[in-house]
Amino acid sequence: MGKSLNGKELGKNICQRKDGTYMARFINRFGKRQTIYAKTLNEVRTKLREEQYKDEKEINVVVKDMTLDAWYKIWMNTCKQGCRASTKEAYATHYRRIQADLGWRKLTSLNLMVMQDAINKLCSDNARKNSKKILVDMLEKAIDTDLLTKNTAKQIVTDLTKEEKKEKRKGGY
Repeated sequence: MGKSLNGKELGKNICQRKDGTYMARFINRFGKRQTIYAKTLNEVRTKLREEQYKDEKEINVVVKDMTLDAWYKIWMNTCKQGCRASTKEAYATHYRRIQADLGWRKLTSLNLMVMQDAINKLCSDNARKNSKKILVDMLEKAIDTDLLTKNTAKQIVTDLTKEEKKEKRKGGY
């Protein structure tokens, strides 16, 4: 039984943190611990019941035949929801560069050779680096949600042309 800051019993798996927010935890059917936060006790209890209901009714089921395009939309709407509009637009630009080659593929069919080939088609090392960053982040979240077991995008090579780096200006007045 968790307790509030003043010692009051709150119920099973619910407690109050030192900053005053309430926290509830439970283990879902995948064996992962889910944590829910709210400002009030009633709110955290309601959210906890909703999440347990979704888990019981298997509403939060993981789709195994999801394409990269479908995952990109979910990733942007959930993981990158708090980003600025300009950041989201930059992510979209970097993703569009590889979308034609990779977007239609299932997440489980993405391998290093397929991704490396799509990255190699890009025009500059900088474009390759930015598109790789997006892929790596997307696939990391796919691993966290049990869609994938390994992030092969981390092994993509982006420096193909060995572009000369421009010398930075010295701070003279």
